[in-house]
Amino acid sequence: MACETCLNENRIKALEEDSKRNQVTHKEFFNRFEEFKVNLALNGKDIQGVMSKLDEISRDVKEIKEKPGKRYETVVVCIITTIVGGIIGFLLNGFIPM
Repeated sequence: MACETCLNENRIKALEEDSKRNQVTHKEFFNRFEEFKVNLALNGKDIQGVMSKLDEISRDVKEIKEKPGKRYETVVVCIITTIVGGIIGFLLNGFIPM
């Protein structure tokens, strides 16, 4: 009987030590999990900031791409206006003697 009690005591001590190790391991795991949650939330905010900057850059690029077309249209309007004005001036000069 005495040997069986010793065996049980050793088994109980081993189980208690194993339980303590498990508690420490679980605590470390949950701490890491909490850190992961915090980092994930921060990364989410960073991604939102990047997306907003990307939208802003996209609008700026679109605006820059449209500028040459607007300048071209302005130049064409000026040329046409000058030609039409010259023709009208030439015709009026021919019809109205000065």
